[in-house]
Amino acid sequence: MQQLSNIDASWLHGETEKTPFHVGNALMFEKPKAGLDLQAALRELLANKLAHLPVLHRRLDPLSLKLANPVWINDPDINWNYHVQRATVAAPGGRDQFNELLVQLHRPMLDRNHPLWQVWLIEGLKGGAFALYVKLHHAASDGGAANILIETLFSGVADPAPQTPLLKEQERQPMELLWSTAMNYYVETPRKMASVMKQMLQATTANANSGATLDTSQLKDLMPKAPKTPFNTGLTAERSYGMSTVPLAEVKALGKAHGGTVNDAVLAICTGALRSYLEKRKQLPAQPLVVGMPVSVRGEGDATANNQISMMLPILPVQEADPSKWMPAIRKSVSAAKKWQEATRPIARLQVEMPSLRMPLFNNLGSMMEAFKMAEDLRMTDRMPPFVNVWISNVPGSRTPLMFAGMPARTNIPVGLVMHGAALNITIFSYLDRIEFGVLSCPNAVPDAQEIADLLVAQLGALQEVAA
Repeated sequence: MQQLSNIDASWLHGETEKTPFHVGNALMFEKPKAGLDLQAALRELLANKLAHLPVLHRRLDPLSLKLANPVWINDPDINWNYHVQRATVAAPGGRDQFNELLVQLHRPMLDRNHPLWQVWLIEGLKGGAFALYVKLHHAASDGGAANILIETLFSGVADPAPQTPLLKEQERQPMELLWSTAMNYYVETPRKMASVMKQMLQATTANANSGATLDTSQLKDLMPKAPKTPFNTGLTAERSYGMSTVPLAEVKALGKAHGGTVNDAVLAICTGALRSYLEKRKQLPAQPLVVGMPVSVRGEGDATANNQISMMLPILPVQEADPSKWMPAIRKSVSAAKKWQEATRPIARLQVEMPSLRMPLFNNLGSMMEAFKMAEDLRMTDRMPPFVNVWISNVPGSRTPLMFAGMPARTNIPVGLVMHGAALNITIFSYLDRIEFGVLSCPNAVPDAQEIADLLVAQLGALQEVAA
């Protein structure tokens, strides 16, 4: 039995049919060799990896979700008909048809009676190509852990045989769950909170001794007010998806030309794309957009399949017409956000390590996700003040080819998630020598997500001209 942390559990407690909390990756491959049974090869690959990747063989204890802190239990009796499925892209099998199918596969919630993942074999792409779409619940992993899972699954390296067979774990009894929850609530949580306070005091003392200061008056700038935009609305169950790719070397060069990083350059590209989109519709705000950007607090070498993230709130200066001023504004915003994040790192670690505070018979608004769920129940999602305007996640990916059935993947395109109040997500994965953009939206906010995906490519070219 493994208890979920507070942040892991919040992805379950806040989930609804309008806001499913899973993410995905789409790997595209060239035409396979004649006679190769792709579905059989996929099942064999997953079966061989099962013992080495706990996320594949653990499921939620159903009683714990209703009664106490949710827990994972091992269940190696995998229903392969649920977890490995196949679909065919409509003719002629181009990008638009692939996007439409991806939306259909991405929309439904994952079944909590099974381990929270699926892999879809997608056939019918132009030229006989095919794709694998991996769907994974956010309660099981953040972007970094999902990336580790993808790289482990498709490393092309055979795993050694497990030393001991996987055993099915029995579901817990009510009193056992209640006792464990009470111990966490009254003993473990106060102990961890005391430890965090000690770490914050030590960090404050170290900063004072080094002469570094963190002015709390900067908090207003670190939590900027988000303007109202078309992206800030409640969600329906519908989704729109778009994808695009740009050369990694060109994005690196763009960042370097402006004295910034790859992440700064990516945010500048997003600034130009969203400015162009909003200006075309005469809905450009007079203030910068506020980005909800997850950042990892995962230690080096930590491959644990859970959530180890904090939140940064950089800005996108879309109100600024001069592109040469975008990168300096972004760099200043990101630098201040990183400084504050480092100062509050012990609190971020507490969120990762602390068990869920949900006690039996009580519904705590312990997370932003649960607050959104309550707003949905009260039909207030369209009246919520915007917290952020857009979600942007930038995840470093593999520099070596991901392999399946002896073939390298051409792409590793991400599929993110959206929430009430911010119906647009831009997720970025670097893969080999490229950067892959996956744009997900709710159609009542952005009817065609591919339009924004195409604007991202166009804005890279525009910013390169400015740098030149």
